[in-house]
Amino acid sequence: MVEKGKYQNSRGLKKEILNKMYEEAEPEYKKFNARLMPGVDEKDIIGVRLPKLRKMAKEIAKSCAFEYLSEIKDDCYFEERMLYGMILGYSRLTLQEFVLHLPEFVSKINDWSVCDSGVTSMKIFEKYPEEGLKLLKPYLESGEEFAVRFGVVVLLRYYTNEKYVKTVLKYMRKIDCSKYYIMMAISWCVAECYIKFPELTEGIFIEEALDVTTNNKAIQKIRESLRVERKDKERLNQLKRIHQ
Repeated sequence: MVEKGKYQNSRGLKKEILNKMYEEAEPEYKKFNARLMPGVDEKDIIGVRLPKLRKMAKEIAKSCAFEYLSEIKDDCYFEERMLYGMILGYSRLTLQEFVLHLPEFVSKINDWSVCDSGVTSMKIFEKYPEEGLKLLKPYLESGEEFAVRFGVVVLLRYYTNEKYVKTVLKYMRKIDCSKYYIMMAISWCVAECYIKFPELTEGIFIEEALDVTTNNKAIQKIRESLRVERKDKERLNQLKRIHQ
């Protein structure tokens, strides 16, 4: 049932919500956003700030999630892709419903921001961690840049804990890091693993399990963290490698 006063059109929701986004759009923010995402055409960005999008996603998730998601096709704006992932996370879906809708979201990911913002709302991975790992496996092994990034960011967000960190590091060791947005996600994930489990994670650098670029980027991220002691940063700096 649609919440009174919120998106009461059961048909034409895409247009209704698009009009709302146009009202919230900021031209300068649109230009700023376009500079952050070189793979996204500026004409595909409306210019709505993330907090406003999250508010809209929560309202839609409460009232008309399925109706809206069914209208979001391939020819959609950047913000509509963002909403798709957020709504999937905020809606009270069963695991089966989530599994049915997730591939459509992953197919819509064409930049790091859509990927990462959608993942942030997907608490369902906390509720069903084992099922979630099975769900992630095809994406992590797909070789497709943003599908793999999606899987890695989910691991980073929901699985860098005592129970699953070894599984996470196992994936980090075997994923091909040659694509830029995969490399950045893996270096970020490895850095987070190190910050939480330094002794367990340091082996990934000693073994030279990552390619040189990813290895050095992960160390850089660790060294930038305020949660790592200076002596550990100095030791890790010795594990940086030189391109041959």
